[in-house]
Amino acid sequence: MVSTDQEETTQTDVEHVGYHRYKELKVLDDTKAGVKGLVDAGLSKFPKIFVHDCHELNISSSATNNVSIPVIDLGSLHKEGNNSRHEIIQKVKEACEKWGFFQMVNHDIPQSFLDEMLDGMRRFHEQDATPTSIFIQLKREITVKYSDHVKKLSLTLLELLSEALGLESSYLKDIDCGEGVFMVRHYYPPCPGPELTWGIAGHTDIGFVTILLQDQVGALQVFHESQWIGVTPIPGALIINLGDMMKSLTWDHYMKKKVTHQHRMRSLREIVTCLWTDFVESIVVDDCELDGSNAKSS
Repeated sequence: MVSTDQEETTQTDVEHVGYHRYKELKVLDDTKAGVKGLVDAGLSKFPKIFVHDCHELNISSSATNNVSIPVIDLGSLHKEGNNSRHEIIQKVKEACEKWGFFQMVNHDIPQSFLDEMLDGMRRFHEQDATPTSIFIQLKREITVKYSDHVKKLSLTLLELLSEALGLESSYLKDIDCGEGVFMVRHYYPPCPGPELTWGIAGHTDIGFVTILLQDQVGALQVFHESQWIGVTPIPGALIINLGDMMKSLTWDHYMKKKVTHQHRMRSLREIVTCLWTDFVESIVVDDCELDGSNAKSS
């Protein structure tokens, strides 16, 4: 009887606000076009199914840009006869201990190729609902090339992370930290109510390390010293994010606390990101969400 009363109260509350979440979700699911379909249909009012309750208080709706995550230049990494590698390792060490996040520039992956990867992802999601076989093949070719570039870079990164711990450069590679990869591509359409929702809510990554390619819109925020820090996009840069497994593996030497981060929505521009995570299995996931609260990683 108590259960019935609770159900009746809940139903009354739902009817009071004139909102039936299940029905709205069912309608969206039946379209088979997802959030992108809503945008293509001329969405002007933000659907309530995507509103997060905490946004009624306008929590973390903005972030400071007065502080920025470290930027590390790898341009002189392989030069001989100087202390460049040692200096880079020291910067990596400091960034990992204090932030767990940093941007990496001059990493030997041409900016033109990064731009091609982002553009390919954007065009894939902005085409008609039924992708053509030619476009799918083109997307696959771009993804494979990008994977080859990033896998090579990830091995260099693992060397730097190992040496920053005072270990042999091959240590993290030798214990298979770079064996499994998890690739995710996110596309966020322009949002009519960016102050009401997240692209992806605050979370930490559970793997070893994430290499993130983001576009120039700038939606990523990192929680550091009790405030949200906006990560300003740098052309050609890749963002490095240490995950929970790396924190545990190094006995908290890297990061005293897990690093929470989130993706905010933007009203005028679509947002495209691609991340590569050293984890436990190889899988590729395509994601096209306005509400990314169910996403597993960023």
